Amino acid sequence: MKPRFVIIVVAVVLGAVAALGVNSYLNNVKKQVVREQKTIDVWVASQDIAKGTSIQDIEKNRLAELKKVPRGYVASQAISSARNIQGQVLSVPVSAGEQLTTGNFKFPSEAGLSYSIPKGHIAVSLPYDHIKGIAGMVKPGDLVTVFATLNPGPDGEDLTKILLQKVQVIAIGVNMGAEKEGAKAKAIGTAEASPNNSSDQKTITLALAPSDAEKIIFAQENGKIWFGLHPPTNAEAVATQGRTLKTILK
Repeated sequence: MKPRFVIIVVAVVLGAVAALGVNSYLNNVKKQVVREQKTIDVWVASQDIAKGTSIQDIEKNRLAELKKVPRGYVASQAISSARNIQGQVLSVPVSAGEQLTTGNFKFPSEAGLSYSIPKGHIAVSLPYDHIKGIAGMVKPGDLVTVFATLNPGPDGEDLTKILLQKVQVIAIGVNMGAEKEGAKAKAIGTAEASPNNSSDQKTITLALAPSDAEKIIFAQENGKIWFGLHPPTNAEAVATQGRTLKTILK
């Protein structure tokens, strides 16, 4: 009787252990399901987004929106806040419905200058110095007014007039804006990054509509260009008549 009793006891114990194991497993599965059903806010493309689009343009034009996505379906490195990718652009195209990830973005210096150019614009570089360029304090991303002095002007006398307003600066020399120091060094090279090399301070690159590019190149070739800086909170365009020798004191 004793051997049979021992077998029964062992069987009961093993059954209890098995039941506890199954119960623990089911509880873990239930917790996992509940955890995966919890949602996280992530940026999801609301339409196809072209390579080179900046996070600023994505937000401004509502090309993506924050959506609640179950944790189990959130992509690796999915973006919940655009704060950590400010100043960056898409290095790959993104399809509608796709989650935006930090891996989709690079600094312009890593992706290339062409990815900093707004849609419908082209980049044009102009000579730049500390006098005509607001003491050299213009930064990529600033908005500038371009003044042109033509001699002679359309009526045969010298004319200074606002040529273009609210023009976006996309680079000063080789500097394309906020970026990681390592990325900057990689993009422009050790020699160009040297403080003894001043060549990177002699050009300003603007994003221009093709028709505006024609205007500014003509003015540069046939007159003189001067730059003015817009404050970030007041970038309204204003209309002026321009000034000649006859009207400068009026």
